[in-house]
Amino acid sequence: GGLPEEYASVIGTPTTYPPLAFAVRRVTPEFHEDILLFTKLEAELAPDEGSRRLVRVSDPWIVSPTTALLLKDFGYALEVRSELETSAPSTSVFKLKAFPSGQEDSFELADPSPGVSDSYRFDVTVYGDYVDRDGAPGVRSFNLADPRVLVSVTRLLSNGEERRVVDRALVRPGGRVSLPGGDVVIGAVTHWGRFRVWRNGATPIALLGVLLGAGGLAGRLLFPRWEATVAAADGGCTLAVWTDVYGGRRVGDAVARELGIS
Repeated sequence: GGLPEEYASVIGTPTTYPPLAFAVRRVTPEFHEDILLFTKLEAELAPDEGSRRLVRVSDPWIVSPTTALLLKDFGYALEVRSELETSAPSTSVFKLKAFPSGQEDSFELADPSPGVSDSYRFDVTVYGDYVDRDGAPGVRSFNLADPRVLVSVTRLLSNGEERRVVDRALVRPGGRVSLPGGDVVIGAVTHWGRFRVWRNGATPIALLGVLLGAGGLAGRLLFPRWEATVAAADGGCTLAVWTDVYGGRRVGDAVARELGIS
């Protein structure tokens, strides 16, 4: 979402927030097979009840003359449901730095057993549009029409020891991973998006300056200024006329008659 309390800063807790609220309905990248080129990446936002906005990488949402919303980054997100026996089931969503397909990332779940400070580390690799390549997991494309998740789980003991309890289990979305204390369900694989709210109070002034400059140029083209110079020479005079738009020069009596100069 985009409510002020949901904004996060990469450099710490922000002290001010942009005056903008929205909900993210989806972030959808589409690829040609497994090629990263020709990527289509867009997000559907809901600024108000019933309204809909599409934001693309190269097409931001211009909220006002001073504010724009840009889609900056994206990746895989994994929904995980913990059903460990000593706690009530809970669901978490982990943002993975595991894009493109075949990259590994990890997250941890604490062991909820009373008096135990152990935890489980899940090493996961997402395979978009999974295909079996001679017994090895592979990808048909980077899209998520038919993904798989390769999961390895290590129990991190409070004394510093590590014990592998699950080794390279290939799981469909909705599949279970059995641990000593219960099951963990690997739920939906989706996408996350990172948005940037851009604000610049000087933008209207800059736009006004551009408009005034364009208007002045158009005025000069339609109504060019003429400058006449009269110089004495050999008992007579010469007349030169310049235009400030074209830099042209016209000399002679015909110019004088045209301008009404005698």
